[in-house]
Amino acid sequence: MLRKRGVVRGPVVAGRPLSKTQKKRITQMSLLGAMERRRVALAWLPLAAVLVFTGCDTQSKPILRQSGWEAIQEGRWEQADTDLTQALQADPADWRANFLLGKVRLHQGRPLAAQLLLEQAMTLHPRGPESGQILDAMAESLYDQGQKAALTEFLDRTAQQRKGVEDFLRQAKYLAKLGDPDGALKAYRMGCEFAPKTDPTPYLALADYYQSLGDTPRAIKALRYAYYIEPHDPGLNDKLRALGVVPGPTFGLPPVGVPMF
Repeated sequence: MLRKRGVVRGPVVAGRPLSKTQKKRITQMSLLGAMERRRVALAWLPLAAVLVFTGCDTQSKPILRQSGWEAIQEGRWEQADTDLTQALQADPADWRANFLLGKVRLHQGRPLAAQLLLEQAMTLHPRGPESGQILDAMAESLYDQGQKAALTEFLDRTAQQRKGVEDFLRQAKYLAKLGDPDGALKAYRMGCEFAPKTDPTPYLALADYYQSLGDTPRAIKALRYAYYIEPHDPGLNDKLRALGVVPGPTFGLPPVGVPMF
């Protein structure tokens, strides 16, 4: 049977209006439910705060690192120190921050502190494309400490393990600085041997070294190898003109094996 409008007031149960006792019970249950929901919400507040702050910290690390890098580029070394130190405090396993702060320590004249940071960076990032830059800085930190034996062993080990052009050129550069011209020339030759046939870099570096020794004929010979590979390199042609050389069609020498100088 249909009810007339306005007859029934409030909720109904099984087609009958609720009694005062039933209404009171429902009200009490509603209040209890609201209190429970509030209690649960309050219990989640500390965790929510942790998530919020963790999220902010995760976002701040790359910002601090980038700010530190920009400060290095602009020569603002104190600011770089501050930013990168904070980035490392937020994440000690950030290899980029370790590397960049190591460079800051080198600039500050603190080579031992730099070495420790750079070693950590290399441990965290041993085979990335930036690893050569880390090794360059590590070599500089050992050189600045006057650790001749440790530096020589480091250069030899990295060159033999990695066998990259940059590794042999790094070895040659520091052996020359350590007063070992024979070792430096051997490393330059190994760089030429392991270089791709399209890479004139080791021959250009070798030419610079011969020029530093005042050995112009051998410098020109190294440039002839480089010219064969990249005859249109403007920097190479500038070097040749500075030495009074105007290259002709047969000037370039094809690199075959290890060049003998």
